[in-house]
Formats: sequence, C-alpha cells, structure tokens
Amino acid sequence: MLKTKNNYYFVYEFCNGGDLEVMIEKVGVLPEHEAYVIYKQMLLAFTSLVKLNIMHRDIKPANVLFHNGQVKIADFGFCKSL
Repeated sequence: MLKTKNNYYFVYEFCNGGDLEVMIEKVGVLPEHEAYVIYKQMLLAFTSLVKLNIMHRDIKPANVLFHNGQVKIADFGFCKSL
C-alpha cells in the first residue's frame, strides 16, 4: 500500500487460487473446517484494515481471493479512510 496526501494506492499480486465466488460455485457448500479457516483469515485481514482506519465497503465473495491457500482481500475501489 502506498499513501499520498489525497490517495491510497494498493498494489496487487497474482492470486493463483481464484476467488471465493468461483469456489462456492464449484464446490457448493464448503465443509465447516474449510469455511472456518477462510473466515479466520478474513477476520485477521479486517483487523489489519481497522488498525489502518480503512473501511472496505464492498466485501463480497468475488473480492476474497486465494493464493497458495492464503486469503487476500481485493478491490478497494469503494474503500474509505476513517
């Protein structure tokens, strides 16, 4: 993340695991253990955003990406600094 006086710039990496929306379409219902792991990682990601006073404002399955089993939150186009 880069910050200037008026803007935040987020540099994204390639995520080889696709997104949560595609995973749900393929698998249907996720096993509880897998859903728990994803949810826990999302909570950790949002904890980091709270510490930086950033509100995402567009969380949805298509904006939850995976890279080597790690959750990445994407698409900060509607984010707001608090």
